[in-house]
Amino acid sequence: MRKSFMLAGALSLVVGAAACTSFLTDSTASTDPNNPATVTTAQLFTAVQAAQFLAQEGNPAFLTCLFMQQCQGVGGRFVSQESEYTITNATANADFAGVYGGGGLLDIKTIESRSEAAGDLQYKGIAEVWEALVIGTAADVAEPGTVRTRLLPSSDIVREALDFRFAVEPAACGLAARCATAQDLETIKSQATAIVRAQDDREFNEHNASLHAAIGVASHNRFYAMALKQIQYVVDEINEVLPDSPAWHDSALTEHAAIVEAIVAGSEQKAVEAMRVHIERTDVAARAVLEAMHRERR
Repeated sequence: MRKSFMLAGALSLVVGAAACTSFLTDSTASTDPNNPATVTTAQLFTAVQAAQFLAQEGNPAFLTCLFMQQCQGVGGRFVSQESEYTITNATANADFAGVYGGGGLLDIKTIESRSEAAGDLQYKGIAEVWEALVIGTAADVAEPGTVRTRLLPSSDIVREALDFRFAVEPAACGLAARCATAQDLETIKSQATAIVRAQDDREFNEHNASLHAAIGVASHNRFYAMALKQIQYVVDEINEVLPDSPAWHDSALTEHAAIVEAIVAGSEQKAVEAMRVHIERTDVAARAVLEAMHRERR
């Protein structure tokens, strides 16, 4: 029995010693292909392409498609989910994280520095184009005003939007006066207050768009709500080139106050009339801008 124990002990020492040595002679056999310690410039470039192809067709692009009413389907998980107002400020977090990390700026900058060091200016140029695309897209989606150029919609589109607005928005405003909840009224009043406190034209226009959108939501008619948002996309472009003067802003604030007062009071007819007065004034100015632009192009 004693000899058996001694033999077993000796065998365990041999096995233990063998277990502590590498039995894989090929160095690539123990390398994790998903977490490489060293990568070539070409491999980094492949990672950038894969990540950015996904970014270009991921959540930001999909949400834009939804907001523009260009995505539809029956039983589609994403269309059904996102169209039910489940979008939050965290929906595209992963997409924007990809701008900076692996497959984004981190790899792009590495490609640029390696290519320059190797004298491969063509490869560096390709990486710089990708950098411009990645940063330009991220900046435009995250904050359109940071990279927006003054490209106005065509005159026909603006005129159609103005005509549609005149037919739809007063009715939506009247319905808001009848159907708005306490929460709707708070949102409308807070946006109107934010307009008064705006420090510059851009801030003024942003809160102005939010006020009109809030009125559409307060109508509790999804078609009015969608219509007012779509109209505002076009009208916002014209608003940014309309006269910028204290008198112009004062008129807008007075008209907004009348609209909000009528909605809060629940006066449908007064709300319709207040919105119509507001639209008529901005409509005249917007059409004058379009006419001036048309004359310049001739």
